[in-house]
Order: sequence, then C-alpha cells, then structure tokens
Amino acid sequence: MRIRIFEVVQYENNPDTGESLNFTEDNITSAVKHKTIKQWAYGRHDENEVYTSEDEEHFLTARKAEYEKEEAEETFGEWLRTRVPSGNYRKAGTGKCTHWHFVGRCDDGVELSSIAKWFGVPESCVHIPSEEKDKKKRGTDAFLDMVAYICHDTPSCILKGKYRYPDSIVKSNFDWRSEVDNYRNKKTKLQSQRQKYSATKYDVYDLVNAVCYDGMLLKDAKDSLTFALYQKYQKAFQAARAEYLYKTARMPATRKTFYITANSAQGGEGKTLCTHAIARQFAKAYAKDDAELEKIMTGSFRNNDLSDWIYEAGDSSIAWQSYDGQPIVIFNDIKATDFMAIMKSRRNVKNLLDEFPDKYMLNVKFGQVCVTAEYILINGIEDFDSFKYILSSKKYKGEDDDTEEQARKQFDRRFLGEILLDTKVIDDAQMQIFINRGWFDASSNVDYRRMEELCRMRISFKNLIQRASGKSLDTNESLMFQPVIDKVKALDDMHNDIHKETEFTEPLFEFLPTQAELDAPKIEQLQQMKTDIISEIQEVQGKIRDLERQYPEKIGYTYCLDTPDMTLSYDELKRIYDKDKDLLQSIRDTLDGKIIEVMPIV
Repeated sequence: MRIRIFEVVQYENNPDTGESLNFTEDNITSAVKHKTIKQWAYGRHDENEVYTSEDEEHFLTARKAEYEKEEAEETFGEWLRTRVPSGNYRKAGTGKCTHWHFVGRCDDGVELSSIAKWFGVPESCVHIPSEEKDKKKRGTDAFLDMVAYICHDTPSCILKGKYRYPDSIVKSNFDWRSEVDNYRNKKTKLQSQRQKYSATKYDVYDLVNAVCYDGMLLKDAKDSLTFALYQKYQKAFQAARAEYLYKTARMPATRKTFYITANSAQGGEGKTLCTHAIARQFAKAYAKDDAELEKIMTGSFRNNDLSDWIYEAGDSSIAWQSYDGQPIVIFNDIKATDFMAIMKSRRNVKNLLDEFPDKYMLNVKFGQVCVTAEYILINGIEDFDSFKYILSSKKYKGEDDDTEEQARKQFDRRFLGEILLDTKVIDDAQMQIFINRGWFDASSNVDYRRMEELCRMRISFKNLIQRASGKSLDTNESLMFQPVIDKVKALDDMHNDIHKETEFTEPLFEFLPTQAELDAPKIEQLQQMKTDIISEIQEVQGKIRDLERQYPEKIGYTYCLDTPDMTLSYDELKRIYDKDKDLLQSIRDTLDGKIIEVMPIV
C-alpha cells in the first residue's frame, strides 16, 4: 500500500509488559534523513497525558474479544493478569506510558512497509489519515490536523479534556503553527460562507432575536448572512437593534459634546483631522483587550477600521441609518441649519446634546433608533457663538416650548468644550481648547456661558498626517489631547456611582416651610388687628349714633366695614386691613373736626 501522508505512533516501552521497544528520538532523526519525506513534525508525550474512560472501555472491549476467541478456561480477570502482568489496564485517570507521535508528508506515494522499516517499527504503528463522518481526510487537511494533534490542539482533544501540551514540544522542518492557523482560518471562512448561503428564514429569526435580546451587533448579523438576505430583513434587524438599545443598553452618566471650528471658512484647516484625532483618544477607553486597543491606535478612519467605536453620521436622510450603539458620534463639516434638518426638530437636538441624557427614540428612514453615545463631536465652519445662536433661534412648526433666550441658555450648558483652530499661517494653526467651567461648578449660581481656555499649542494637522502614522501618530495625538482626557476623567469621577455612594452620608437637601406655615404667625397677628379694629369701629359707630340722636338733622353719615375671608393670603389680608385703618381714621377726623364744629352749643 502506497501512502503520501502518514503518522507513526510508538511507545518507548511496552505499556503492557514494561519491556523496552527500542524506540527513541534517534529512530526519528534517522528516518527523516530520507529526502522522500518533504515535511515532518514530531513530539514526545509523557506521563502528563492520562487515559480517559473511553480509552479504558476500548482496551477492555478489545481484550474481552480476544478472551472469548481463545475460549480460555480461566476467568477473564485471571486471563487478563497473565497478558498484562504490569497491571496497566488503561484505567481512566492513570498516566500513559511515554510515546512518540511523528507526522510526515511525501510528494509521491511510499510503500507502508518501507516507512515502517525507516522508523524500525511494526507496520501496525504506521497510520494513515483516519475516517471522519464516512469521508477520509486527504492532502493538506489531514496532514495539518495530525500535526495539531501532536500537542492536542484539536477540537476533539479539547472536547475530551486531553492534556494540552505546549507548542514547544513539537519539532518540525517548517513553520507548523503558522500553517495550522492559516488552514483553520480559511476553513472557518469557508464554513461561514457555506452557512451564509444555506441560511433559512429560521436562521434569520434566531439572529434577529440575538440582536434584540443578546446585544449582537448589526455588523455581526450582517456578516452571518449574504448581502441579499440581510437586505431583505433589514427593517427587522434595525428594529431589533433599536429595541435592545432602548430597553437594555445602558446610557452614559454624562454626554460630552465638543464643537470644533476654525477662524477661516476656506477649509483645509484640519477640523476633520482634529475631530478624528480626539475621537481616537476617547475610543481607547472602550477597548476590551490589547488587540482592540492596538486596532484603535493604528486603525484608519479612511478604511473604516474604527467603526466599532466611532460612528460618522451621514446626510439628513440616512444620518442614523447604520448606527450600531457606538459610544462616539461625529458630525463632519456641518452647519447649524443642516444639524437641525438631520434631527428634525430643536427638541430632538436638545435631547441629543443633553448633559444628562435620557433614552428616547429618533425616527429614521427604516424605523427608529436610540442613541446611547457618550461623546458627540461636531465640526463646522460657523463660529461657536453663531452655531449656538442658530440652534436657539431656529424653530420648527408647532415648537413653542421656550423663548429664544431660554433656548440659548439651554444650549450653553449642553457643550462641554470648544476647539478653535486659529489659522494665521498657511498649513500652520494655533489650536486653543476651551472647557465649560459650569460643568465643574457645584454652586447654586452656575454660569454655563463661561468657556475657560484649557490649553493652546501650535500644530499643523496636515504635517502631522504626512510625517506620522500608526503608533507614532497615536503618541502625538495622545500627548496633544491629554489635558482634555484628564478633564473628562475628573468629570467622570464626579459622577461615578461608587464615588457618590461613599462620599455622601448625609442628605443633600433640606425641607423648607410651606407658604401656609410662613403665613401662620402673621395671620394670627392680623386676626388680633381685626379684633382691635372692630372694637374701634364699634366705639366710633356708638359716637355716630349718639350724635344722630342729638342732632338728627345734622348727622347723615353711615359706615359699614368689610369683613374679609381669613383664608386669603397674608399680603391680601394686610392690604384690606391697611385700607380699613385708613378709612377708620378718616371717620375719626370727620367726627372730631367738621361735624363737631357746626354743632350748636346747648
């Protein structure tokens, strides 16, 4: 039998009797001198590898078949002890005897007997690729699978819990690890392609549920299906993602909005490059591992490498079309009127830029979306004050929620920072970074209009991009925006839940007296005033009645004082009683003056 791919497995000592089989590494080094073997790899398995229950069952079944075939008179146990005097019955959990695995590949077929002679082993120790699912593995697939088995790095070994040998035990005449990894990657991609084209509507439903309830990203769902099939169910996927973001995803403690502009409207100042640079630095905080951090540090915006963390909004019709819950959103080269058109209303703009955002749904072309981003980065040609003025003055039909001045104050507090590129020289800019001090002011009289300069530097973004890339570019950008990162960290610490729970142990509020409680002692005083006034009125009315009786033709004066409702407020009561006092004094003046003077002396 002629074979091209083979495996040699041999023990150093007989596992049943313990006798030497005269097989060492020398047998292998001697065999590989045959130039017919083009690629080879081998390794030594020691006592770290143990027998499994499957090994034990297989051993006893084989021996039982031999026992029954011989029709021996002794019991199976007695017979087994004579055949395996060392007592090595392949018991599960016991260490295996030291043995070697060699895998070879030849360009042309070689007789199995010749291979056995090269290694000095029986022909039964030379194995050809095993059958898998009734189909023999052949060629590179079989060869690389057997090579990976040398250190037990195969799915079946992992499933059976076999001891994983380090890669270092494998000796070879080629880069076996690289070839095995490449082979597996290609195999995975091929399987993925096959699954794409064989997907049913029930597979689509499973993916939609995974997006809705498990947080699967839209891009991952899209990669799992053909483009045509994903497009067919696009509405369902986007609705599922919106549902997850609205009901399950967490909102940031604060939403930080930055506006990037230049003092020139000619373009080319570096606004977009500056926006990308600071976005990259913010994105690094969301890397889950070193691989993701490496991708962020070296990824290209041009090639969409950072789309897992940064979303660049499109025009008004498809601005949120592909939003997938990214923590950073960029609006590139946009005017205030365009921004309002994208968001459809000023109320939506205020919700999006809110310092403490709540979850809400935005209408998009194919349904709705919930924005969960922590950072909103906007760059445009309008100066910062003009941009905010237009946002506060522009109203849509039916919007009368606040005045222009109220809207301006609300937009003042919605921006954490401004970055201004002062282009005094061509391709050379003085960058100033401003921070809204109101965000860090804990007093009751907060002024959000105060933008304080954080730092300034001279920088040419065009020159930076031309001279640096990858990690060197990231290093420059990191140093450039470190003051901003530090401010953001300080802000996050202020709103950190742990910080809030540990720092404050007393209530952060106090109860104030109600208006009724404030009025109570005053009203009591007014009640006494009312009693006094009534007594004085009665006294005056008595005088009037006496004069009427004495001079009926002279006195025709009558008076009735109002009695107010005591449930009125203190101020209202006070006005009534003050008026009554004035009227009472007028009556006294009349009685004591004019009328009395004209009375005849008796």
